[in-house]
Amino acid sequence: MKLAKKIMALVIAGVVSLGSMAAPANAAEPDAAPAADKGRITLNGIGVVKADPDMATISIGVEVTGEDAAAAQQANAEIMDKVMAALKEKGLADRDIQTQNYYMDKQYDYDYATGESTENGYMVSHILDVTVTEIEKIGEILDAAVAAGANQTRSVNFTIANQEEYYMEALVLALENAAKKVDALAKVLKVEIGAPSEVYELSYQNVYPVYRDAGPYMNYSTAENMAMDYAGAAMATGKVEISANVTVTYEYVK
Repeated sequence: MKLAKKIMALVIAGVVSLGSMAAPANAAEPDAAPAADKGRITLNGIGVVKADPDMATISIGVEVTGEDAAAAQQANAEIMDKVMAALKEKGLADRDIQTQNYYMDKQYDYDYATGESTENGYMVSHILDVTVTEIEKIGEILDAAVAAGANQTRSVNFTIANQEEYYMEALVLALENAAKKVDALAKVLKVEIGAPSEVYELSYQNVYPVYRDAGPYMNYSTAENMAMDYAGAAMATGKVEISANVTVTYEYVK
């Protein structure tokens, strides 16, 4: 019994001794270094490329009236056949000529004295979208269409065929624009900018064609009247704009 009590006393003494030896080690352990201040900056970048157009779409057509619907449709079809034939003689293929709009409308005469309307036949309008890849020939193509009987015009739309190539250039400019912005902010905020952590493309081949009104929704009573306005027409093509827009997030450290 005395031996058991003595052993227990030694065990307790050893535990106390070990505890007292470990305590100073824990007390001497330094505090963990504080984490560096980090953050994120998100901003937009925009890139724009201007290019000379290499193709155009002309909206041109025929409008006629007739005593009844059938007569108006027949008259319009006969003139439109001539217009399309004239366009093809200028080297345009079937794939370059597409109907944009075709409609027929009943016509009325309004009597202002009596306030009454009376039917006065039908009007038929047929508008074509004509794609031209040799834009230097736009004037003569318009002349040929008018000479064949076209008496309606909408606009000439200048654009580019290879839009993706220019869009990629604009996309690079957009990223560079974002990088310049974040560099400027870093100087003011006195932070160190890391590599982008997120990049989002907000646009896809944004192309802004150049429109040249050919007398917006201008209707001519005869092809001769239209020819007086558009004979030998010379078009100023201007520049086509292709833009890209991105959102970029950067990590920074203070």
